[in-house]
Amino acid sequence: MNEKLLNVNSEKEKTFNVTVLTVDGTKDYNGKKLEVPKAYPLCKTIGAKGKVTTGFNTWFFFDQVEISGGIEGVHNFYKSIANDPYKVMIRGVLSKALNPKESHKRQKKSPATVLSSSGLPLILIDIDDLSLPEGYDSIQNPEVAIDYFIDTLPSYFKGVSYSYHLSGSAGFAKNILKAHLFFITSTPHHDDVLRQWANNDINKSEW
Repeated sequence: MNEKLLNVNSEKEKTFNVTVLTVDGTKDYNGKKLEVPKAYPLCKTIGAKGKVTTGFNTWFFFDQVEISGGIEGVHNFYKSIANDPYKVMIRGVLSKALNPKESHKRQKKSPATVLSSSGLPLILIDIDDLSLPEGYDSIQNPEVAIDYFIDTLPSYFKGVSYSYHLSGSAGFAKNILKAHLFFITSTPHHDDVLRQWANNDINKSEW
């Protein structure tokens, strides 16, 4: 997968679909209706003593959304749902065998029971616990830290537009980068192709 990634300025018309998951807090793990709805935020929460916790949700509504405008469109859409702790954007689409008007159970270890693979011209790179050189600050100067990471990627990632946001736990540890990066590719790629690319084409020793 060595094709050139597309710059946002030349791909304003690129259009594709993503899926937005919205928590359904009205069911328990087994799908039984709760007397009192309870939904956990998808983001990490910080307690009074600084303890970081993550809730576990099982049931979601799946909404397919069309994104246009290339990487700028991705950035604007993600920004539009960023303040809703009960929504998240993912790759893949709801299986045609399931009713899109109902919520469905999705477990992290078996997402294929709900999702069908979707080839998208979109890559999301999850940067987790990347050690930064002394002097780098991912909170005060996130783009400098992210450019440091991009320098470790193959050459076709360099000099192109991207969208990023910091992870919910960013800033808790000094000189550590936690972020998500979006890139547009010239052709769509399925998840299995991206996994093979990540396992074979990336020099993780530089991370």
